[in-house]
Amino acid sequence: MKITFLLSILFCLITESLMAQQSIFFHQIEMGPSFGQVKTWNDELETRVNFSFQTLNGVHINSKHALGILLGVDSYPGFVLAPIAFGWRGTWDIKGRNKFLYGMDLGYASAFLEKRVLDNFTERWFEGGLLVSPNIGWRWKSKKEKFDYSFSLAFRRQHAYFFEGSRGEGPNLPGLPPGFSAIREESYIFNSLISRFGIFF
Repeated sequence: MKITFLLSILFCLITESLMAQQSIFFHQIEMGPSFGQVKTWNDELETRVNFSFQTLNGVHINSKHALGILLGVDSYPGFVLAPIAFGWRGTWDIKGRNKFLYGMDLGYASAFLEKRVLDNFTERWFEGGLLVSPNIGWRWKSKKEKFDYSFSLAFRRQHAYFFEGSRGEGPNLPGLPPGFSAIREESYIFNSLISRFGIFF
């Protein structure tokens, strides 16, 4: 009887502790269209519309600020990148259930979703690069207050690279990976305006 009583108390304490810890953590899922411009083959600018999805998982530092790890998928003309970044979110209380939302994402976008293409003696592949993305928006509670909605506008500056290498036999050449006789590199910088709808829970 005593053991059962002690186990019951221990279970209650552990449950209460876990519930307190869970309130520290937060999760945010966002998605929406991404707008920008891209150069055509004759150096003219065209408007592009792509898609952005991301999830931010982290901890509340205090009632106003939170930090987390961001994972996502961003489409661009001809390829897809997967952002991996540190995310910071801040809120500013407004009357009612609304909050002004602001933040910053800083990290790297990987091109691991893109396959390397090998064609006879030529190999082509993409690589990601640095990303910087400040954002502002609104955050408001659902009617039952079980989770929060968000709407945000973000500017994202994303670096990316395309490589085309010619394979050849012979000794390794300085500055080139083994097995390549020449490599052509193209660098891209995408400046995007992203409109996202999200959920905090």
